[in-house]
Amino acid sequence: MKNLKLLLLFLPAVVLTSCGNDDYSEAYVDTEAKVNLVATLEAGRTMAVAGTYIDYTVTMPQSFAVEATVTVRATSVDGSKYTLSKVVVPAGSTTLSGMVKMPALNGNPGRYEGTSNAATMEVDGVALSSGDDPYVMTSNKISLGLLDGNGAYDFAYPVDYDGDGVLEPWLSISLDWEGPYSDNDLDMYVIGDDGLMYENSESGSRFEGDFFNGNWFDDQLYYVIIDIWDGNPPMAVRFTATDHHSVTTLIESSFTDTMIIATIDKTGGASNDITYVVEAY
Repeated sequence: MKNLKLLLLFLPAVVLTSCGNDDYSEAYVDTEAKVNLVATLEAGRTMAVAGTYIDYTVTMPQSFAVEATVTVRATSVDGSKYTLSKVVVPAGSTTLSGMVKMPALNGNPGRYEGTSNAATMEVDGVALSSGDDPYVMTSNKISLGLLDGNGAYDFAYPVDYDGDGVLEPWLSISLDWEGPYSDNDLDMYVIGDDGLMYENSESGSRFEGDFFNGNWFDDQLYYVIIDIWDGNPPMAVRFTATDHHSVTTLIESSFTDTMIIATIDKTGGASNDITYVVEAY
């Protein structure tokens, strides 16, 4: 009888444990009806080096009563690699801005034009901060082109140059041009409004690049000048400037002779709170 009582006490424990395991392994099924919202996606640029950031703006068809998070996805054309960007949208707002990283792709296109249709970007979803999640969100799909990389000059360069524990907010600048690269060779210079030269790049090979050391330089307007070393103009040229927040400005033009391709309006003095406004000339 004593053994029977122990057995009866043991059985409920077995049943409870078994139910717990079953509940844990049961897949969650969301049967809630979803409303499909279609947003409008705009990209700041549609060609980029793998690993660099592309800025975007999303306009939603409606606002929400609570804070929401919108996801934008950039995906390589074969679908094997993707990156995600999540931006929090305040309650009542219908627009948001963010940056998504160009997914890493195998190989380089090896030419100025790059590889078109290498990746796409689109709105991938929305999640409300509280309550139910009755919405899904999509958008138009934007095609992205892959460009050859110029090493560190394509990326943000906040560096602790003087070792004081503070990152100096410098600007990365890069120049590419149309080949054949065995013939065409351009150089790049940065001249201030004061007439002084502040940066120069004369590599003798494809690409020119430099770091604009902003907190060493006066607040003024600077001019990015392209000159020819050798080659046969006219040729297409592409200038990019990437600030310490990873925001890239891309400018394309045609080179026939010495020219100013862009201006850099630098403010912030010698501090680390610097702003660069880069515009086509």
